[in-house]
Amino acid sequence: MGALGYDKQLVARNAPSTIPTDDNHLNQLGHIWYADLTIDDFIGKAQQQDPSALFVVTGDHAERFSFKEQEDEEAIFTVPCIFYGRDVDPAWFESDGVGAHGQITPTLVELLSPTGYKYTSIYPSLLTQEEYAFNKKVWATNGDIGTFQDLADDELSFDFTDKLIAEERLRNCDGLESGQRKR
Repeated sequence: MGALGYDKQLVARNAPSTIPTDDNHLNQLGHIWYADLTIDDFIGKAQQQDPSALFVVTGDHAERFSFKEQEDEEAIFTVPCIFYGRDVDPAWFESDGVGAHGQITPTLVELLSPTGYKYTSIYPSLLTQEEYAFNKKVWATNGDIGTFQDLADDELSFDFTDKLIAEERLRNCDGLESGQRKR
């Protein structure tokens, strides 16, 4: 990676004190740097061929990478989700909004389909700016995140999985999210 411009010593000198600067951690950071470089290169070339292209960049949870001595739940459980293209308006998405990977498909349907196109989905589009999101391990609201183990017995808890929610919504068709392309 050094031949491509990744300067391990520069990163080590400028890393915050919470990130170890041993070779293993610096190499992990180098892989992330390289992924960023290649994504940028790919998007640049694709936009030259089709300026109207829409890109969705998302990732996996940080449970595999632990750079800090102690990670908080936000760093461990959140993932990036970036919709990028010349016609994407950043105002469509809240900067601290929450969502799930299952919401990417209905979002793409809304962004790519003709105006007025109607569809049905188990998950709402990310354009709806939901107040909360959850899966079998984690809950999140705009600005807060936690695990179900954090909740006391008398607090709100979700004792079902995404699969059970989907089954319930399918049984009661009125529970399905319906959308219509507005943009």
